[in-house]
Amino acid sequence: MWLCCHLLQHNKHFWVVLNETLRCIHIGLLCVQGSPNARPLVSSIVSFL
Repeated sequence: MWLCCHLLQHNKHFWVVLNETLRCIHIGLLCVQGSPNARPLVSSIVSFL
C-alpha cells in the first residue's frame, strides 16, 4: 500500500512540475514574438506568473 501511495504522489508531482514548466515556456514564447505590439506588457507577465 505504501508503494502505491508513494508512486501516486510522485506521479502527481511530475505533472505539477510539467505543467509549471510548460506555462513558463509559453510565457517566454509570448515575450519573444517578432512583432513588439504582439508581446505582452511586463505587468501582464507578472500576473501570468
